[in-house]
Amino acid sequence: QALQLLRSPAFLTDLLITDQNMPALTGNAIIQAMRQVRPALPIIVCSGYSAQAQVLMTPGGALTVLQKPFEPADLLASIRQLLGQALPA
Repeated sequence: QALQLLRSPAFLTDLLITDQNMPALTGNAIIQAMRQVRPALPIIVCSGYSAQAQVLMTPGGALTVLQKPFEPADLLASIRQLLGQALPA
């Protein structure tokens, strides 16, 4: 359902945050699909497995891998970095 929403031309987003391990689809599969629709979309992937970080490095827009567990400040820093703007602390 999320992938259908992300593919919809009416849905606007500046950033995608996804998990690597999900029941029906991997984060990498979502990244690949989004790169076809919006190649420059910044993406944050959350993963508890460091070995998966290598798999997640796909061509296209900015991509950050956040290793679990992470602090809210780490997520905010990644968002700031990818969007390139000052966000409240």
